[in-house]
Amino acid sequence: MRYLFHILLLATVASGCALTRHVPEGESLYTGAKLEIGTSDQEIDTRQLNRRAEALLRNPAPNRRFLGIAWGLRFYNLFYTKKEKGLFASLQKKLGEAPVLFDEQASRQTNRLLEDLSFNEGFFFAQANSEIRSKDKKVALTYQLHVGQAYRIAACLNKIADSTIHTKIEQMASASLVRPGNTYQLSRLKDERERIALSLRDQGHYFFQADFLKFRADTSLGNRRVRLELLLKPEVPPEELKLQILHQVWVYPDFQFNRDQAQVQDTVPQDNFTLVYKEGQVRSSALEKAILLEPNKLYDPDDHRNTLRRLSLLPLFSFIDIQYQRVPESDSLLEAHIYVSPKDKYNVEGALGLSLRSNAFIGPEFSVELSDRNFRNLAEQLRLKAYGNFNIPLTDAFESYQKVGLSSRVVRQGLVIPFWDRSFPDDLVGQTLIGMDLTREQIRLPLKGLREDLESQELAGLLQMLDADSTLAPFARIHRFDISYGLQWTRRPAIVQEFIPLQITLQDAGYEEEEMQDLFQSRETLTSARSSFLNLERMLLFKPSYTFTYDSRLRQVRRNNFFNRSRVGLSGNLLLNSANILELNNLQALFLQLENDGRYYFRPYDRQTFAFRLASNIAVPFRPNSVLPFIDLYNVGGANSIRAFPPRQLGPGSVEPTAETFFLSSNGDMKLESSVEWRQKLSNFLELALFVDAGNVWNLQGGADKNPASVFQWGQFYRQIAVGTGVGIRFDLEVLLLRLDFAIPLSIPWLPEGQRWVGNQIDFGDPSWRKDNLNFSLAFGYPF
Repeated sequence: MRYLFHILLLATVASGCALTRHVPEGESLYTGAKLEIGTSDQEIDTRQLNRRAEALLRNPAPNRRFLGIAWGLRFYNLFYTKKEKGLFASLQKKLGEAPVLFDEQASRQTNRLLEDLSFNEGFFFAQANSEIRSKDKKVALTYQLHVGQAYRIAACLNKIADSTIHTKIEQMASASLVRPGNTYQLSRLKDERERIALSLRDQGHYFFQADFLKFRADTSLGNRRVRLELLLKPEVPPEELKLQILHQVWVYPDFQFNRDQAQVQDTVPQDNFTLVYKEGQVRSSALEKAILLEPNKLYDPDDHRNTLRRLSLLPLFSFIDIQYQRVPESDSLLEAHIYVSPKDKYNVEGALGLSLRSNAFIGPEFSVELSDRNFRNLAEQLRLKAYGNFNIPLTDAFESYQKVGLSSRVVRQGLVIPFWDRSFPDDLVGQTLIGMDLTREQIRLPLKGLREDLESQELAGLLQMLDADSTLAPFARIHRFDISYGLQWTRRPAIVQEFIPLQITLQDAGYEEEEMQDLFQSRETLTSARSSFLNLERMLLFKPSYTFTYDSRLRQVRRNNFFNRSRVGLSGNLLLNSANILELNNLQALFLQLENDGRYYFRPYDRQTFAFRLASNIAVPFRPNSVLPFIDLYNVGGANSIRAFPPRQLGPGSVEPTAETFFLSSNGDMKLESSVEWRQKLSNFLELALFVDAGNVWNLQGGADKNPASVFQWGQFYRQIAVGTGVGIRFDLEVLLLRLDFAIPLSIPWLPEGQRWVGNQIDFGDPSWRKDNLNFSLAFGYPF
């Protein structure tokens, strides 16, 4: 790998020795432009003008660079060929970027655009010119823009002739974006027209548009002042200004683009709308909670938007549109036509992943999900899922682990509360979630290194079997049955809230050999004030929770995007006695769970993203010596966590994950985790990533029988942070993203202090080092 990297680097550098090698004769490579703004007064603020002008300079944009190197252009030169087919032609198109050529006509056009932009920002008499710098078939530009003091608004007068519109605009004047003393800006005038039009539509003026309005400017006041007058354009028809009332609502639940709707014969009147269909696939009751448009009401954009949002959450529909038409011979009545096209009733999805550590294990995982999008013909969604993940040991020093499960979910739009007929408020879009899960986990524990413990505890049965088979690894099984009921709702697209008032889980454990239970209880590394053995005891759990999620990408993908999910939950459990009788007065534990996952995405360029993640989870007991259930314990490692370490093979604290501590011990009551990832698209389907991950898990409670290295301490925890780094290759297959990540550790927390940093020991040329340190993960989708 090292030699391949050197060869590729040498070839890339060689290809870049002459970036203009394939620039046509008589042309020049455009390398970019800079802007210099001169003013007649040093106190003139041109910061906003400069920011907007910079965008003009990126058209055309020079060849993209990273770390000062035009990689795309270098690859273009490296794989240059005039052929349209073949390996080099394919690499040239997918990895390369053709040279951007200098266009003198475009530079003159930019001069005019700079002057126009200055005028729109209130600098009415700006002058722009450009200076060309040419050398070795390369051209760079310097644009020079000179401006004077900007014009300011002296007054803005409402000159609307229509009395109704005039009065309503006056009533909303306090929210105006155009105020005396502000700098004249064309963009602000456009925003003000949009604000007025939106407000009037909210009040029932459906046909009112921003283009109906215009501002007339008077610059004759002197002293760089301008007076504005707001007017209606004379060509606007009077009927376009009328309030509009819904007369009738038509719903087409099986609309098809290639079908003549006039041939549809069946119409079924409902309370607030009329169904028009050819083949009825959805019961009308499924649509009643989603459709908020009602006859004899003023047109309300909120009802329109909320109806679209509610229909979009119904899993059945792929196309949704609402159109309005005038009632013939009326200037104030509307008909609403709601068109929805159903998806296929059934859908099957699946995923397959793999993690590998050559000296430890291979870890395949899978999931298959069947969805019925129109369950009971109520536009409910039924999801049935089977899943599993496995750790298959490659040596007898590691445990074997497997987890398989079946889950079912019913998602129903609206509020469903037994014996209480209620619905979400109109401005909320919500759904009810009902779930049931059955999970089985099996852990095989190698006993080869535990002979002394077996002898000291006189576990004769296990000793006899170990003498007969030195690779003996009996299993412990954990079964869980879970039912849940919850509500999810949103008022704004970027915010989703979820409340799970009912989640009950029954946990039970079994052992292949009865003496394993005695071994668990006797092992000092497994017993504590919150015994890991008790983590596996038969218990009943009650886990209500509330989750708040903010995702700016749901509203609009921008240069800066934020995601944050916060969860607050209670975890209470009751131990069941040996007779399987529930001791209701024996509350074994009650924990407050606080979890937060924050992410920030920065996109400096279209093909480049910097992603940051910081996650923290903690389960705080309400009383000492509480038992946190096994399913609530936190762990790190694996393809979506700290990728340089295998799943469940890190922590707690500085405890070394060996066979003698068993698989159960690599968990904790508290987790800290963070990642930084740089993603660079090399082509439409290929992406490169560099990443650094860090984190660990800890126990909160101490005790004489607990390993102190596993307990969180403010003065020590930062020294126990595991750090890993690596490189990833992603293949964008349109329907899914295939991810290959290669990672190595930089800091190993269980090593002696002073020796934990291993970043200076990296040696890819050493097969033994690669075997012990290189981790490979295959997964689908981004890790965060």
